[in-house]
Amino acid sequence: MVRIEYRTHETEERFDKGRPDCLRSLKHRAAPNNEYELRFFYQYRFDALRTLVYHAEYIQEHYDKRDDRLYYREFHNIPKDPVTKEPSKLTHITEKFHQHPTKEPVKDIAIRNCYIQDNKIALQFHYGEDCITASTREFVKPPKSEMGEEVPYDPACTTGYVSNPWDPQPTQLDLFLLLKEQLKAEELASHAFRRRVVEIDTMLSERRKQTDSPRLTNSLFDPLRNEEARQQRLAKYEAIKAREEQIKQQQADFLAPYLLRLGNASKRPPTRAQVMALYRDCTTDLRRFYQRLEEELRNRCDDLITEEQSLKRFLARFQQHFEDAEYEKFIAEGETIERDKHILQMRLENIQDDYRRKAAHLRQALREDERLRPYFGAELEEPPCERSDYDDE
Repeated sequence: MVRIEYRTHETEERFDKGRPDCLRSLKHRAAPNNEYELRFFYQYRFDALRTLVYHAEYIQEHYDKRDDRLYYREFHNIPKDPVTKEPSKLTHITEKFHQHPTKEPVKDIAIRNCYIQDNKIALQFHYGEDCITASTREFVKPPKSEMGEEVPYDPACTTGYVSNPWDPQPTQLDLFLLLKEQLKAEELASHAFRRRVVEIDTMLSERRKQTDSPRLTNSLFDPLRNEEARQQRLAKYEAIKAREEQIKQQQADFLAPYLLRLGNASKRPPTRAQVMALYRDCTTDLRRFYQRLEEELRNRCDDLITEEQSLKRFLARFQQHFEDAEYEKFIAEGETIERDKHILQMRLENIQDDYRRKAAHLRQALREDERLRPYFGAELEEPPCERSDYDDE
């Protein structure tokens, strides 16, 4: 689903579960912000990333339920140079952590700031019990060794503040181990920034391709574009066709419209009088239908006979006043009337034959219907005596 907010120039795209990147929604804010907000199904991601805000100069990450208790991380960087193609440079990293239930607050890091350009690492710890300020620690990073030696440590390169005066002051060994831990954390965060930039660029590029050439699951204008949708439509068509063939092969249920009048027969079985009335109604409706057809044809045939007689009287009276061409025209008209009358008489005979055939078929079907046998018994087994074509049997 795509939602566009024209007043703020925001475009939001929402996705269902199943994407490889677990993307849930993608919101783009146009200039001057020009930032992207990506929301994920964090339950299915290994890094538990819930929300990502991407801008050319910063990246904000929001996490949920991570083992290391990280819930927020922000990168600040110098954007990529479009002319020289120089990659973006990381300048600042901010990480925030939830408090660990088993660690001492003075040793549990709450906020870590890595100032890459200033070559510093600043730490803020969680608040201790009855403390109105938080303990802090700042390191000036030592120069990197090119020979792989141990990290040099200078006590003058670190300053700190312990909020609770009763807490023990950290030893030089504790500070050295803490410095090594922070240097390693900064390196891991720098690698995470580079991976994140590649992931975002790939995701946005792929999304642009999908927008430019969408692959629809179903299209009215190009039904062969999606093979799965085409197979579904073909299967549906075959099912409908098979159903139609099955209906053609089944014998018509003549009693179905009449049995509906009785309601639910399982709760209240019909009486013999009701069933006999249904039988009479079924045969009577067929007879009346053919009676109406025959009556209509006879009326049309009578009209033709009247018209023919009128034409004969007219010609006999005024024959001497017509020229040969006019007389021939009236003769052709009389032949047309005679032909139409003969066609109607043939149709009358066909309708009578058709009624006799269908009436016999209906009686046979009603005799063999299992729903009528318990009520009629042998009464319907005897052939009825017909008085005329349309008399009730």
